[in-house]
Amino acid sequence: MGIVMKTKTVSSDQARARWRELLDTAVTGDHVIIERYGKPVAVLIPYQDYVEKGVVKEETAVYRTDNWQLLKSELAAEIKSELLAEPDIQQALLYAELMQLQKQEQKHLEEEFANYEQQYPHTEVRD
Repeated sequence: MGIVMKTKTVSSDQARARWRELLDTAVTGDHVIIERYGKPVAVLIPYQDYVEKGVVKEETAVYRTDNWQLLKSELAAEIKSELLAEPDIQQALLYAELMQLQKQEQKHLEEEFANYEQQYPHTEVRD
């Protein structure tokens, strides 16, 4: 009875988020297939397998397409989702949005105050 090797498949987003876990998986002897847009693009294997079996180079057609606009938009969407997944980027975007809201609110209050001054002109009260 031989050793049973397991293969695990994860998306590139999952691989980035769970990198240490996937390294541990490879160290135990299992292979991890990493997919992008549902297509396998890389395999994480134990170093010993790499040394013993060598690397099999196989041409891939993942990025062969006649629709470059679609591919470009898919890649842009993936990059955007990756950036938004980063906590620092999320914080920066939220901060920028908050600043924009504050500017809008300040402008609104200034307009309201100007309208109020026009409706109720300032009169001095004398003692």
